[in-house]
Order: sequence, then C-alpha cells, then structure tokens
Amino acid sequence: MEQLGINLTSLIAQIINFAILYFVLKKFVFDSIVKMVQEQRKKKKDIEVKSKQIEKEYQSLEQKKEKELARTQKQTTELIAEARKEAEAVRKEVLDKANSEAKKIQENAKLELKQQEQEMKENVQDYTASLAVKMASQLIGKYLGKKEQEQLVNQSIKALNKTKL
Repeated sequence: MEQLGINLTSLIAQIINFAILYFVLKKFVFDSIVKMVQEQRKKKKDIEVKSKQIEKEYQSLEQKKEKELARTQKQTTELIAEARKEAEAVRKEVLDKANSEAKKIQENAKLELKQQEQEMKENVQDYTASLAVKMASQLIGKYLGKKEQEQLVNQSIKALNKTKL
C-alpha cells in the first residue's frame, strides 16, 4: 500500500476521524437538520391545509355575499313596488279630495246663484209693484177720492202678497 502512496496509519487515522466526525454530526447536526426538514414539511402541509381552508371559507363567503346581494335586491324591488302602491294610493286620495272639494265649490256656487236669482226676482217684483202703485196712484188720483184710493191700495198690496213669484 505504500507503493500506491497510501500510508496505512494515516488511512486508519482518517477512517477513525471520519467515523468520529460522522457520529458527532449524526448526533448533533443530522438530527437537527432532519428535524428542521420535517418541521418545514409539516409547516408546508399546514400552510396547504390552511390555504385550502381559507379558499373554502372564501367560496362560502362569496356564496353568502351573492345570496345576501340577491336578497337585498329582492327587498329593494319589493320596497319600490310598495312605495309605488302607496304613491298611487296617495295620488288617488288627493284626486278624490280635490274632486270632492270641486263639487262642493260647484254646489255652493249654484246655491249662491239661486239666492241671487231669488233676490233679483224679489227686487224686480218690488220695483214693479212700486211702479204699478205710482202709476195707479196717479191714475186713481185723477178719478177717485182719497178714501177710495186707500182701500184700493190696501187691496192691491194684499193681492200682491198672495201672488209673489
């Protein structure tokens, strides 16, 4: 072996040193490295599991959001429909009230016109009566005496009161 340039004592010392180094590394370093690699694998698996869990939660939240959005849209549509119904009812009520007030105003106007017409008839009747009395008194004054004139006037007034328009 010496011919090959290998020193047997040096080879044995190197093998012993390598064995000691291997056992020291195995005892203190390899176990730590293996433990660290296992921990990294475990962390990676945990991260994958959490990632899947988060993805499921995200999808669940997305579904809830879609359901809530649909529910909100339905409620909004219902509220708008209800508001339209209420607005229509209010509009109808206002129109009915306006029509009722217009009828009342119209009836009051008719009543007032009838009253004015009656007053006018009475005024015309009074004027006609006073004119007739003047004319009659002028004619009677020419042809009848005072006593006869008074009797005639009283009879005429009584007759007019009976035949009022």
